[in-house]
Amino acid sequence: MNKFFTKNVMAKVLSILFALVMWIYVMSEINPEITTSYTNISVQLVGIEDIRQQGLVIMGEATPTVNIRVRGRRDEISKITQGDLRPVADVRGYGAGINSVPVEINTQANVALDHSPKFIRIELEEIVRQQKEVTLVVEGSPRTGYIFGKPDYKPTSVWIEGPESRVSMVNQIVTKLDADDAFQDITASLPLKALNSRGVEVIDVNIQTPYIDTFLQIDRLRTIKIEPNVEATVADGYQITGIEVFPEHIAIRGEENIVNSIVILETEILQLDNLTESIEINLPIIIPEGASPLDESEVTVNITVENVIEETYTIPTDNITFNNLTNGLKVDRESIPATFEVKVTATEGIIEVLEAKNFNLLVDLEDLEVGTHTVEPEVSLLRPFLDRISSMELVPPTFSIKIIEE
Repeated sequence: MNKFFTKNVMAKVLSILFALVMWIYVMSEINPEITTSYTNISVQLVGIEDIRQQGLVIMGEATPTVNIRVRGRRDEISKITQGDLRPVADVRGYGAGINSVPVEINTQANVALDHSPKFIRIELEEIVRQQKEVTLVVEGSPRTGYIFGKPDYKPTSVWIEGPESRVSMVNQIVTKLDADDAFQDITASLPLKALNSRGVEVIDVNIQTPYIDTFLQIDRLRTIKIEPNVEATVADGYQITGIEVFPEHIAIRGEENIVNSIVILETEILQLDNLTESIEINLPIIIPEGASPLDESEVTVNITVENVIEETYTIPTDNITFNNLTNGLKVDRESIPATFEVKVTATEGIIEVLEAKNFNLLVDLEDLEVGTHTVEPEVSLLRPFLDRISSMELVPPTFSIKIIEE
């Protein structure tokens, strides 16, 4: 054994040196030490669920990244993939605020690792809950002849959860229902959004009930004439000259088949006896079940009562018109009375505006020959006056005329 180490020592030393030189050559030329870089490698955050149970949440960048430098032999580095580099940052044990958390990298490869940055900035914020009212916005207009009812939706308020800074930004919880040109009831499940004061959606806020169930009733809308239901009598010497209702029409809404079947609407019955003066009274409108007034539920009824008086008007001869006289004959005007009297019984309002010139006497002379004849004139008066006169009498009711040849 001792001879092995003492015999041919120089040759053995040279052999070892040669082998070492060859190894160094091979390692430096064939398998050299190299450096490679990996950028923007995602850092795995450990303990997220633990801090959430502590009422904290990570703010800002959801997935921080680092740059990694790897140094080692070519054959070792060639075995490494980006997935073998696993940067890890443990966020457990940190409190609310901005924290510097160290990044560690684990790998099975026989290489040297360096990374930047060594620490990542993690902002933790407290999780808060808050209850908010839900606002439903109905967009559009119903079809002509229809009207939106009051929308019904559940829930009317919801709980929101998230970072305190985000939750404090939430101004309202809103959803929108498109009902343009709608004419039938709408049932829908609508998503909710958390909006700030400018109407921009706030992110990182969890609406714990993300949908609401909505029902929008759409009613038929029509304008219907009002008929006053009045039973009235007047005292002797008086007359009802008008019954007016205000408004004359009202808008009603309700179920389509019911609203479409309504022709007129009546008021409740009003019974009045022995009236001597005009009266104004409010009366409820009778609305069928399944319909309702849009605005007014009662109307104003005006009953005009006037005193009836008698007045005598003197009618001149010029107001007599002879009709159907045979050709070649004429009426001897000197045989006609100079004036006639018409006794009129009417309301004071008519008597005040009625004049003698408004009357005309019509005499039919058909088939009358030359000679003296007794005729019965017809008193003619314009229709607006005639309809409002209780009685009208000509004095005398007849007179004699003389027909002569021209």
